[in-house]
Amino acid sequence: MKKSLYISLVLIACLFSEGLYSQVRSRYIKKYRTREIGFSIGATNFLGDLGGANLIGSEDFSLRDFDFPAVRPTMGINAGYQIWNWASLKTGFVVGYIRGNDQFTDYIHREKRNINYRTVVVELSEQFEIYITKTRQGRSSYTLRSSKKKFSFYNFPFSTYLFTGVAGFYFNPQGKDKEGKWQFVKPYHTEGQGVVPTRKNYNNFQFAIPFGIGFKYPLGDGYTLGIEYGVRKTFTDYMDDASMTYFDYDYLRTVYGQAAVDLANPTDLEYLKPDQQRGDPRDKDSYMFALITLYKDISKISKIRNFRF
Repeated sequence: MKKSLYISLVLIACLFSEGLYSQVRSRYIKKYRTREIGFSIGATNFLGDLGGANLIGSEDFSLRDFDFPAVRPTMGINAGYQIWNWASLKTGFVVGYIRGNDQFTDYIHREKRNINYRTVVVELSEQFEIYITKTRQGRSSYTLRSSKKKFSFYNFPFSTYLFTGVAGFYFNPQGKDKEGKWQFVKPYHTEGQGVVPTRKNYNNFQFAIPFGIGFKYPLGDGYTLGIEYGVRKTFTDYMDDASMTYFDYDYLRTVYGQAAVDLANPTDLEYLKPDQQRGDPRDKDSYMFALITLYKDISKISKIRNFRF
């Protein structure tokens, strides 16, 4: 009987210890998972109807149409939170300057169309990051193990992740008139948006799906250097105010003045008549951010670097 009681007490103690261990580990993971803030600078680019490579624009999203002369600066801030060892959430706020110009391409039809635009894009996003490789928390760096040893998810000197999510952004395109002055183009209804039932006016607030890849390298003392490249696939074709066909010039001139005609058709080419193609509504606009970010770990994990399970 004493032996049975002894065994029972040992089992109860083991169960209690295991339960206590699980609670401590759960609280540790919840309390000390990484929280970080970041400050970013970088560059933007645009994939739409204007400018682009020296070839016919593709009907679907394609980096073939990447326009190097249209690269412009951007900056932002973000806050990240680790939800699992292999996944994090990141909230980001980015302000970027986006540009498109038919003079940036030698493709004859776009160049003769001669439309240009610029806009500031203000974006708020929520990203879900899935890590492919990751450095261990609390270590300044890691190197690859010997090929004879077992592969480890943490056994890399840098972290690599893929991301997707949802973003909301604001834009308000401007075009340069014949006097060289920038004008907000939406009030001029250059393609008849909001004028006829078949052409609805566009909203300056839109949603996008961000996706891309990023890398992080620990610098020590809670700082990390990150490089991220991401594309934003939007649901609008009017970031550059070009989507469909040329609208009736006489109507634009009568209602909105000669400035509307000049912004709709900056050239003096007679063959660019109403109902001829100005943009391609089959392909929605996209924009890109390439960001370099300095992260600061604001969690308390640095206080227990030697805590192990």
